[in-house]
Amino acid sequence: MRQNGPLLLLDVRPKDQFEITHLPNALNVDWERTFSKCNKIEEILPADFDKQQDEVYIMCRYGNDSQLAAKRLMLEFGLEKVYDVKGGINKWSCEVDKNVPIY
Repeated sequence: MRQNGPLLLLDVRPKDQFEITHLPNALNVDWERTFSKCNKIEEILPADFDKQQDEVYIMCRYGNDSQLAAKRLMLEFGLEKVYDVKGGINKWSCEVDKNVPIY
């Protein structure tokens, strides 16, 4: 998954779902409460994030909100290296790591 620069795993689920389970080093930015309402990319991404080189992988529970977040990062904020983790953490639990709880 990593190509030229560092990567960021952005988990856009609500905090209570994130606390049930999440992948290591994921940054939680709730889609409904925060991400969908922010006006500047700097409000949600870490200060050291490089918009030109860093990659963003976005995850939610089933893959719906992550699609919206990915689209917003690309269309409204101009990021190019944005990837949706299709099927979300639920699919990750089934196909990649069965130790990640399904809820």
